[in-house]
Amino acid sequence: MMVARCLLAVVLMLALVSGGWCQQRPAGVQGAQPASPGKPQPPGGPPAAIPVPAPAAAPDKAALEAAAGLKGTDHLWEDVKRYGAKGDGKTDDTKAIQKAIDAAVTRGTKMVLVPPGVYATGNPGLRITTSDMVFKGLGYNTIIKHSGDHPALTVGSGKKPPCINVKIADLQFNGKTARKDAILLEDYTIRYYIENVCIFNFASGTAIKAVDHNHSGHISLVQLNNNAVGVSIGDHGQYTDISFSKIHHNKKYGIEVTDCNVINIISTQIEKNGDHPGGASVMARGVDALNLIGCYNEQNDKFPAPFLVLTKGPVHPLCKAVNLIGCRSIGNKKAPHSVVLEGADTVNFTGNVFTSFAKGTFVLRPLQPNQVRKISGQGNFLGEPLGDNIFALK
Repeated sequence: MMVARCLLAVVLMLALVSGGWCQQRPAGVQGAQPASPGKPQPPGGPPAAIPVPAPAAAPDKAALEAAAGLKGTDHLWEDVKRYGAKGDGKTDDTKAIQKAIDAAVTRGTKMVLVPPGVYATGNPGLRITTSDMVFKGLGYNTIIKHSGDHPALTVGSGKKPPCINVKIADLQFNGKTARKDAILLEDYTIRYYIENVCIFNFASGTAIKAVDHNHSGHISLVQLNNNAVGVSIGDHGQYTDISFSKIHHNKKYGIEVTDCNVINIISTQIEKNGDHPGGASVMARGVDALNLIGCYNEQNDKFPAPFLVLTKGPVHPLCKAVNLIGCRSIGNKKAPHSVVLEGADTVNFTGNVFTSFAKGTFVLRPLQPNQVRKISGQGNFLGEPLGDNIFALK
């Protein structure tokens, strides 16, 4: 009996092997499964195994960058220190930074990064002439310390085609020994952005100067102090905003706009500018559509100039369509006047506070007969003395 059982087991094993039920799957092949006992098989036996290719190896990032001539993240911007800038406050870094600017154009990165440090620059200054460029630091620990008789940074070539969409951000300019401007925007600089920039000590020049045919500028979150002029926008400048900034202790003007169209000054502190009566915190000459909204002004005996002067320009004889809305101007009983009207047509004062000016808030000083007209106002707080009754002008 025992021998018969052993013979039966051997026969069953041979039957299983000859039927292919116990075949092993080849290495690297998936999908071949043994048939379930008791289930009928399709003609020809179990389905053939389907080879599955092994996953491709991930590309080597370093190898790809090396093949493209790049290293790490250097292809995203140009670091001025890669081009020899020291940032030690002593070495003249003008040429090194300009090399980085030029490389940003030729390599197509269009961004120049200036790490924290003090970068001494001089003549001929720095220049950007290509559209779509970004020149930025890493906050107020990035300082351009400029000297010489050229602007620290010039944007544009002064001719067509225009230089469009340039951004300057996140750094300081110190011009203690400079004899010119900090940022000069040449003719035909369009859609420029100056953000989170501090400019001081350009006592012989202007912090931000935009000359003829500039438009669509955005100046925001800037601090401008101890310069001759804070912001100057010249002939044919238009559609430009100055917002959320502090412009103070500039010797001649805080903001100067001449023969421009549509200038908006919004939520900006413009105080203690003009250290002599010929100055002003805001000097407007021949401007069409000037809007001051939510601005703060304070003058005193050391800065006795007015908050706002409206007068004629070299081209336009009057300032037209001027609105002061929600502004506050304080004279500390020492500054003589807040608003001086010499050439103005259609001026609206709404919801403002004027107080504590020693000789009267308003002064009418028309340069020619009938050059100040159509002055209106509502909801203003006017402290004594009022000065001239400008609202009687129709």
